[in-house]
Amino acid sequence: PEQVQGTPVRQIFAGGLGLGTVLLWCTFFMSLLIVYLVGNWLPLILTEAGSSKSTASLITTGFHLGGSVGAIVLGRLMDRFDENKVLAIAYASAAIVILIISQVSETVGLVALGVIAAGFCVTGGQVGLNALASGYYPTNSRGTGVSWANGVGRAGSIIGSLIGGSLIALGWGPANIFLLLMVPAILAAVAVFAMGRAGR
Repeated sequence: PEQVQGTPVRQIFAGGLGLGTVLLWCTFFMSLLIVYLVGNWLPLILTEAGSSKSTASLITTGFHLGGSVGAIVLGRLMDRFDENKVLAIAYASAAIVILIISQVSETVGLVALGVIAAGFCVTGGQVGLNALASGYYPTNSRGTGVSWANGVGRAGSIIGSLIGGSLIALGWGPANIFLLLMVPAILAAVAVFAMGRAGR
């Protein structure tokens, strides 16, 4: 690979990469915020809403199962179509699914289906983001670019976990918590779509 000047971090902002890097960081942050908030707090959110512990645990497992299927399906779609548009549609679909969950939060069966669909879109989209990041950067800055994107995403995971605990402590119900989760899903969709429009 061509040798470039400057520190590794500076390289991921040079040569037209800067805007895409910031948008990628935003997408990682929002995506992992949702993943960790749901993954850590969904069982308690559902039990607070009246579900049994076993049912809540089973529904939470569905979130991760949906993500595993989503990673495969979205990966195939990213191979065939524009990667950024596929991921933008996935996160926008997640926002719609989350809205639906907030409206049917007292119906266990519908919540379970919604959670699986949300996992398909969000967790599957997160796996796709890793592939998108590695393809965005040139060889000489790929490791730095992917590592920093994941590092920023981990900050989102920490904040997501803190937000979940705080909302439960404040007495927020499942419907309101799910409505709030629409915001990072929409922001992730906008950011990854804008990244594709910006190009490299």
